[in-house]
Amino acid sequence: MAETYRLHYFPESGNSYKIAQMLLADDGVIRRIDFQTVPPHVEYELTDFGRTLAELLAPLCEWGTHHNAEVAMIVKKREHVAKVA
Repeated sequence: MAETYRLHYFPESGNSYKIAQMLLADDGVIRRIDFQTVPPHVEYELTDFGRTLAELLAPLCEWGTHHNAEVAMIVKKREHVAKVA
C-alpha cells in the first residue's frame, strides 16, 4: 500500500511550494489525490517512478543526518558572511 501525505505534513513557503508540488505531479514523481470534499481534502503519494527517486535520495538523507552538526555550522557561517557582505 502506498504512503499518502496530507498537505500540512510538508513545510509550506508560499508559491514556490505549490509550484514544486505541481512540477512533481506533472513529472510523475507524486500523485495528487483530490477527494472533492468541502473543506478540501487532498493527499499525495509517491508513484512507482517517485519511489525509484526516493531510493536514490535515501543515502543522501542518511549522510545529512550523520553530518547534521557540521552542516548546521556551515549554514550558520554562510548566513553570517551574507549579513556582513
